[in-house]
Amino acid sequence: MRVKFARDSTFLQAVDAVWKAYVGIGIESRGLRNSALIAWANVIGRERAVAEFEAFINSHGGSFERAAEVIGFSARSLRKVRKHILSLPPSLAPTPSPTQHRFVLGEQLDADEDRNVQYKEISTANVADAIKNVADEYAVAFLNSGGGRLFWGVRDKDRRVIGVTLLYGDRDKVRECRPATAPGRRRPEGEPSPGASRRGRPGVVGPPPRTCRSS
Repeated sequence: MRVKFARDSTFLQAVDAVWKAYVGIGIESRGLRNSALIAWANVIGRERAVAEFEAFINSHGGSFERAAEVIGFSARSLRKVRKHILSLPPSLAPTPSPTQHRFVLGEQLDADEDRNVQYKEISTANVADAIKNVADEYAVAFLNSGGGRLFWGVRDKDRRVIGVTLLYGDRDKVRECRPATAPGRRRPEGEPSPGASRRGRPGVVGPPPRTCRSS
């Protein structure tokens, strides 16, 4: 998605951002604009989204048709967005903004590891294989906990940035990735990961979940 919404963004700010990102008039562009407004509601949470949306509709006499004409949407699209907003659970908290990390070689990161952020040191010269050997298990864990990020080249015991040296051949191996685990799918206990050997060595994954082909 081309649009990123701040947690304090208003409905009209979201509409403006959506039109700047998707300017076409075809079915695909309309669908993308609808999806982007739905994403906005997910970011700010049900309570604010309902208040913002209803205030906009009421400012045009409660008419979806009038409101839709003002912002270049169809009344049907607005009703679809409203239906999604009302379907959000009241307890849904706004999506937290990801922590911004600043990586300087030799320096220590401020943020600790948690279930959504993991650090991994690579001590072997065979970087591509090292990534392939452990990344899949992290991706599966992230899928089962609402997402996450894995940072390579950070020593997890003290959060020290030590870096990763990638040869051009290694970069090609890492880039040759294909989707492995479908989003939302939770792998049953004991099921080997794609590309795993009989001994259970996982294949390769990174955020978003991917598995690299072995050379």
